[in-house]
Amino acid sequence: MNGAENRVAIRALVDELAERGLQELVEIRFYSGKIHNKSLSIDDAFLIVGSQNFHYSAWGSHYFSLTEFNIGTDDPQAIEDFQDIFEYRWANSIPAEELMPGLGN
Repeated sequence: MNGAENRVAIRALVDELAERGLQELVEIRFYSGKIHNKSLSIDDAFLIVGSQNFHYSAWGSHYFSLTEFNIGTDDPQAIEDFQDIFEYRWANSIPAEELMPGLGN
């Protein structure tokens, strides 16, 4: 969140959502604790965790591409454990609007 790339990406996402009338469907928050993994929970039934970045260097076969790995599971205990961690971090995070005034406009 502190880096310029993150702020630019957040602004672009918010602008695109607003253009499509979808801004009310997404809430962006900043968690200041240590976290680097990326994760996606789908309908509380499937979990993907890994290191994949949403950056051009993480996709494709370019000479400058990064090696990224992800794993998926439908294990109920893993999904429950993930949800507990997510809810803790969400409750202890800061809305992006507080760090980027005017973001919701």
